[in-house]
Amino acid sequence: LFQALTTKLTAGGVTSSVTNVDYQAVPIALTWLSFYRLSVDSGVSATLATITALRTACPKSAIVLAGYSQGAQVVHESLHMVGETDRPFITSVLLIADPLFDPNDDSASYVGAPDLGREGVFGDYPVPSWASGRVGTLCLTGDSVCQTDPSGSHDLDELFLLDANPLAAAWIEISELFTGSVHSSGYGSDHYMA
Repeated sequence: LFQALTTKLTAGGVTSSVTNVDYQAVPIALTWLSFYRLSVDSGVSATLATITALRTACPKSAIVLAGYSQGAQVVHESLHMVGETDRPFITSVLLIADPLFDPNDDSASYVGAPDLGREGVFGDYPVPSWASGRVGTLCLTGDSVCQTDPSGSHDLDELFLLDANPLAAAWIEISELFTGSVHSSGYGSDHYMA
């Protein structure tokens, strides 16, 4: 997937590199929720440090953040904590199967066809206003990570993965938005897509 994005950007004359943020991801399951929370917190800390390091090392570059499943939650929560100095460098964000999917978030653009009556498995959480217009979220109808019934209980042990083809299409679509030098960051999760 990252290779497809890099190929598309290179063909358009854009220099890019991928920086993975390493953290210990764990599955979303009722028996692992305390470990899951620690894992997300670790991922957020690592993401914020990586953003600052990229901005410092490459001050003329744009930073694109992307995450899938737990990685999307890490990116989503990182947006709420990123410092004001780093914000201008984050030009685009792609959240794929976000456990915090908010169907009423006017700050995000939807890629795919989510059911806007459903939310992420951990509730709905809008992206911060400073990121308005920079965030795309890919959530497909029926995905049990980002399309849960807000009035019902969530069976966290029955979570399933998205098919890779819509993800590749989303990466290609979002890659068409950029010009210049881009750092795109991939985030690990138990469903890591690199």
